[in-house]
Amino acid sequence: KESRLLSSDGRPAAASGVSCRAPGSMGSEKTPTQLAIGYTAFAVSVAAAAYITTKALYAVFTAYVVRYHKELAEAEAQELRKSPRQFTPSELAKHDGRNPRHCLFMAVKGRVIDVHELGAEFYGPGGPYKHLAGRDGSKALALMSLKAEDAIADLAGLTEDQLEVLDDWAKKLYEKYPLVGQLVPERPATSS
Repeated sequence: KESRLLSSDGRPAAASGVSCRAPGSMGSEKTPTQLAIGYTAFAVSVAAAAYITTKALYAVFTAYVVRYHKELAEAEAQELRKSPRQFTPSELAKHDGRNPRHCLFMAVKGRVIDVHELGAEFYGPGGPYKHLAGRDGSKALALMSLKAEDAIADLAGLTEDQLEVLDDWAKKLYEKYPLVGQLVPERPATSS
């Protein structure tokens, strides 16, 4: 159905500068340009309101999902503190602090510890020791290194002094953070 602008006497208005009113409207007469601007402004405000509402709903939903995942992760960590389990390197890698579904864990000399409560600022994303999270970074501790390439479990080539440094770190970390598991080699893939 075509919408037409009408002049004050009810006939179709010319497109340029003729005073007109919207069909069924009361009040002051508007030019076609003024009506177009008004309708455009109304459409823009409706679109902006829809966008703002959608963003707000998305933010609420995202916050809910993150909180839900953190609660699941916290429940998992509490259970693991009571009953530690074995982790493969690929399983431990999920606990590097980037996914709220998994708490922040690291391994030292094969023992997996939970650092999410007291150590997130150090071992979490953006922290100075972030490369130790989700893996056994014993060599980096022994070398007192912040290099990601040193964050490995292989201790080959370390001196006695470096191994003592690692033992000191391990003792401090084991006292501070709860044990949640033991690191084991990857399980061989089964063929069917």
